[in-house]
Amino acid sequence: KYITNDILVPKEALEEFLSEIEATRNPPLTISQYALAQFKQGFTKELWDRYFPNLADFWAGLDPEEFENLYGSKNADAYIRKSYMGGWCYANERYTGIKNGFTKVYDCNSLYPSMMREHQNLMPIGFPIFTKSQMELANVMKEKFFFIRFKCRFTLKNGYLPFLQLKHDYNYRQNENLKTSKRDLYGHDIEFYKPEITLAKPMFLLFAKCYHIEDFEFLDAAIFDQEEGLFDYHIDRFKKMKFDAEKEKNVVKRNVAKLVMNATYGKFGKNPENHFKLLSMDGQEVIYEDTEGEESKPVYIPIASAITAYARRFTVKAAILNAPYFRYSDTDSVHLCCDPDYQPKGMVIHDTELSCWKEESTAENSIFLRQKTYIEYTGNDYDVKACGLPDRSKKLFIESLRGTEIINGTVTHKYKKKGQELEEVLTLSENELDFMSIQRIPEDFKVGLSIPGNLLPKKVIGGVVLNEVDFTIK
Repeated sequence: KYITNDILVPKEALEEFLSEIEATRNPPLTISQYALAQFKQGFTKELWDRYFPNLADFWAGLDPEEFENLYGSKNADAYIRKSYMGGWCYANERYTGIKNGFTKVYDCNSLYPSMMREHQNLMPIGFPIFTKSQMELANVMKEKFFFIRFKCRFTLKNGYLPFLQLKHDYNYRQNENLKTSKRDLYGHDIEFYKPEITLAKPMFLLFAKCYHIEDFEFLDAAIFDQEEGLFDYHIDRFKKMKFDAEKEKNVVKRNVAKLVMNATYGKFGKNPENHFKLLSMDGQEVIYEDTEGEESKPVYIPIASAITAYARRFTVKAAILNAPYFRYSDTDSVHLCCDPDYQPKGMVIHDTELSCWKEESTAENSIFLRQKTYIEYTGNDYDVKACGLPDRSKKLFIESLRGTEIINGTVTHKYKKKGQELEEVLTLSENELDFMSIQRIPEDFKVGLSIPGNLLPKKVIGGVVLNEVDFTIK
C-alpha cells in the first residue's frame, strides 16, 4: 500500500498536468521540457540555431586542445558554465546567533521571470568572440554582453555585503560569500594568492563596485551580441494564464503557468554531463556504483548564467541599500530588522507585479545562525528553518518551545495551512519523550542543538533500513 500510494499520487498529478496542457502526441516528461518547447514556438529552426547555437561544439576556430590550453576550458559551453551561479544566500555575520527585534520579510514576486522580463536586462545570443585583449573588451563593454575570466586579490569595501563565491577553488568554502581572497577556509593568511574568477557581465560590474581589487590580471573574455525583450511574449503569456487561473480558481492551471515561468531559464542551464548510479548485488548486499553517462547536447548556458547573474544582482542591491537593517537573504527574499513603519529603500512594494517586493510576513523576534538556518517568531507562532531539518524534528522542536503537554505518550502539533487551523498527533519514541520533557526557549536554537525524529537510511544485507538519529545544528 505504501508503494502504491507513492505511485498513484504522482500518476494523478501527471494526468492533471497533461490534461491542462492538452498534450496528445509525445507529451513532455518534465515541466522544464514543456516550458522550453513553449518558448521555442516563437522561433523558426533557423532563427533558434542562430540565437542559441550548441556551444559544446564551439572552439573559436581553434582545435579543442588549443582552445583548452588558451582558455582553460574544453569548449565554450564549459568556459561560460564556470560563471553559472545559484541564488544569493547570506546571513549577515554581524548579527548571527543573537536575538533580533521586529523583523520584516520581503519576497520578490517571481524573481527569475522578473529578470527575464526586464528590458534593461539584455540577454546574450549567438556565438561568442573570444579575446585575450583587455582593450578589445573595454571598447565594447557597454554594447555587448560578456563573460570575463581574470585573477586578482580582493577585499570587501565598507558598507557593502559579500556575495562572491568561488566554488571551484578549494582554498575557500564552496558556499561562503567571501569578504576577502586573503584568508583561506582555515583562516590562514594567503595574502598574495590570486584566485581565478569567471563572471557574467552583471556580476563583474557589481564585483568592481563592491570590492577593493588589487593586482588585477585579465586573462580573457567571451563577447556576445545582446538582445532586448527576448522573453517578453513568453512571460506575458504565462503571467496572463496565471492571472486568469486565479480568477477561475483553477489550481492546476495556475501551478502550470507558475512552473513554466520559473522553469524556462533552468532548462537553458542543463548540464550536458550525465551521472547516474548502477545497482548491483554483491551476495546479499546492494551496491550502488557511480557511473558517467554519455554527454548530451546542452541548450544555451549563456542565457541561464545571465538570468541568474541579474537575479543575484537584484537581491544583493536591495540588501545593500538597506544594509543597516539587513539580516538575511535567500535567493528572492530579504529579512530586515527594523521599525514596523520602515519603508525599504530602492525596493518597489507590490503584492503581484514583476520586479516588485511583497511584504511576505513579519515577526516580533528572529535569530539567524547561518545560511538556511534561522527562527522567526511571534508569540507561539514559530517559523523554523534549518538545512536538512526533517519535518518531524521541526514539529517536535516547535512544540517543545510551546511547552505542549504530553498525553499518553503523544503530543499534538498545531499549525496553519492556507488559513486553516490544523493539528497532527505525534506518537513519541522514548528518545522523543525525553526531548519533549524539557520546555525550550528560542535562544536554545543554536549550534549544538540536537533534536530527535531524524530518519537516516543505512545499507544492510538485503537493502536499506531507516535508523532514528538526532538532527544536530552544526
